[in-house]
Amino acid sequence: MSAATAAPPPLEVEAKLTAAGDHDLEAIAALGAIGPFELRRRGVDRLHSVYFDTENLVLARHGIALRARQRRRRWEITLKWLGEVSGVIHARPELTAPLPGPPGARRLQLPAGFDDRIRAYVAGRPLLPVLVTDIRRQRVDVHRTEAAPGSTSLAELALDAVELRAPGEVEALSSYHEIEIELRDGRREDIDVLARLLQQQYQLTPSVETKFSHGINLLHGPLLAAFEPPVADGSVRQAAQRLMDRHLRRLRLHDWGTRVGEDPEAVHDMRVACRRLRAVLRFLAPAFPERRRDHLRNEVRWLGRILSPVRDCDVQLETLHRYEAGLPADRRRTLRPYRDHILRQRDGHRRAMLGALDSNRYFSLLIGLEQFVEDRRRPRTETPLRPAAEVGHEGLERAFKRLRRQGKSVVATPKPEELHRVRIRGKRLRYLLEFFRPSTGKPGRRFLRYLIRLQDLLGTHNDATVAAALLEEWVNGPGADSKPATLLTLGGLLQEERRRGRKARTRFHRAWARFDAKRARADWKTVLRILRREAEVIEERRAARRTDNAKEK
Repeated sequence: MSAATAAPPPLEVEAKLTAAGDHDLEAIAALGAIGPFELRRRGVDRLHSVYFDTENLVLARHGIALRARQRRRRWEITLKWLGEVSGVIHARPELTAPLPGPPGARRLQLPAGFDDRIRAYVAGRPLLPVLVTDIRRQRVDVHRTEAAPGSTSLAELALDAVELRAPGEVEALSSYHEIEIELRDGRREDIDVLARLLQQQYQLTPSVETKFSHGINLLHGPLLAAFEPPVADGSVRQAAQRLMDRHLRRLRLHDWGTRVGEDPEAVHDMRVACRRLRAVLRFLAPAFPERRRDHLRNEVRWLGRILSPVRDCDVQLETLHRYEAGLPADRRRTLRPYRDHILRQRDGHRRAMLGALDSNRYFSLLIGLEQFVEDRRRPRTETPLRPAAEVGHEGLERAFKRLRRQGKSVVATPKPEELHRVRIRGKRLRYLLEFFRPSTGKPGRRFLRYLIRLQDLLGTHNDATVAAALLEEWVNGPGADSKPATLLTLGGLLQEERRRGRKARTRFHRAWARFDAKRARADWKTVLRILRREAEVIEERRAARRTDNAKEK
């Protein structure tokens, strides 16, 4: 992948205001100056834009706009992401490239650099026209009053008369008037000041919507929920859909960074999203039909296994870098054979991973998860309608008992495999606690902190154990014929990782005692009481609704 493709997209910064009509736009265009700014009128453009998305509007649902725009005889394509809105100022990443001609009438072929960025959203589906806009735009350059005639503008004022249409339709859905003040060579403060001056003089109102969101909301209704209710508030199916949506979004968010391969955290974050998805499928199993649940679990497990080897290599490279930092330059060079070995392994694992991320199997998984999230049909049985708090209470109680049983069985001198089993049990409890954290309040947050401290120690032990095992495997295998200096330096790293593992093992019982202390157990009991009460409240509401419905009949 080219450096240009890997670079983050530029940030578009603009203020957006809504005007009452053409008279406001003409009055502003006629201004020569306002406040400390000189306005230099340019020409008028006609902009014809076609927005593309999948049939179920997956891009729009994730705050992504893909637009092909014609200005005079030239076409360009633009990809915009959901950014930040602060007052009247919108800041959004934006990627633009020329198109050789108009887009296809039925589907859009993306140029290089665009496809990878949205591949996890599109998932192999055709991109179809979903909205058309026609804009009459009066352009005005904004300068400081003392600026020289040939100076660069600090902003561009776009005075837009906008018409929104459904694809293939002649009649406009809506028309409105909008003013955009796009930052050029100035500062955010400049466009903020200019926006306030225009608001005061012409009674303009801040615009929180883009042209794309405005049109899509007219055609399809609001797509982005402003508030996500706590997981425990409702049925287990609703909870599972919210959680699946949250972690599917994270999976997709980090897909492009994983493909680029420059930031190791992208693979890590994508793998964490896989683990959370598997936890939803495990702990909120009543939300799913059995066959569908088993299929999704197998596929998410497959994806995690594809990502794990690359992440494991990244962890080994981080360990090696940390060790090298304390060595003189001549000894660092002796580690090159082992580093090259890890890099070769990583390259091989990345090729396999990228092949998987471009496969129909991966796209089918994304679409399957998406379909479950968007399914609004009533379940065939009552099981998915059980209160989420009730299922959460049962799952937490079961997970805690298994962790406690495993932790208490650890011998005085812990064995690595024992601590590994405790770590797995702790991880499962942690995921479930995190799912219900919004509902369990301070007791839930406190107990989670106790668990995280224990998990951090167990994670350190696991990293050291894995690092030592991989070192031993290389020294006794492919690296056995290395130069003595290399083996000597690696021997030092091996001893350091073994010491790190032993230290974690000696600290386990103290860490376990803090986790299993009276104060932590009191918070744990409160968490269970909260969820039990939440389940009772939901059942009471349902009973009241059933009574009301019976009376109406």
